[in-house]
Amino acid sequence: MADIAAAPPQFDWTQPLPPLQLIWGEADDIVPPPDAGALPPHVPLHRLPGVGHMPQAQAATQVNTLLTEFHQ
Repeated sequence: MADIAAAPPQFDWTQPLPPLQLIWGEADDIVPPPDAGALPPHVPLHRLPGVGHMPQAQAATQVNTLLTEFHQ
């Protein structure tokens, strides 16, 4: 339980990254969405309203559409 309550590690955005997008549920009570201002401008953040910790299950159609569009 201590690991779950611990603050998540900070990601080093200065390192080279492959193409990346973030898809997050706005209602995620386990890991809150990151601050878009803290992300590099080339990393899109999609915050899905009314979706919790498992957007791939809770909003599968929307997530699949975002993935398909991103990887075309």
